[in-house]
Amino acid sequence: MVIPAADPSKVDWIVEQFCNIEAEIAKLKSTGQTYRKYFHQTERPDDALHSCNYAEIAADISKGGEMWWFNC
Repeated sequence: MVIPAADPSKVDWIVEQFCNIEAEIAKLKSTGQTYRKYFHQTERPDDALHSCNYAEIAADISKGGEMWWFNC
């Protein structure tokens, strides 16, 4: 990904928001099956990460590409 910026100090927040997501292994109470639970602390936003994901999805759709969803 290229983040265009003449002054990198003005876009540092974007990189920080990409790094705010954390994961932990959790168990379903009903079955005991484990899964990855992704989260972020409310004081550490992740809006830039989500915006990037949605832009990627929109680009794929506009190119007529197929959408593939994986559950790992």
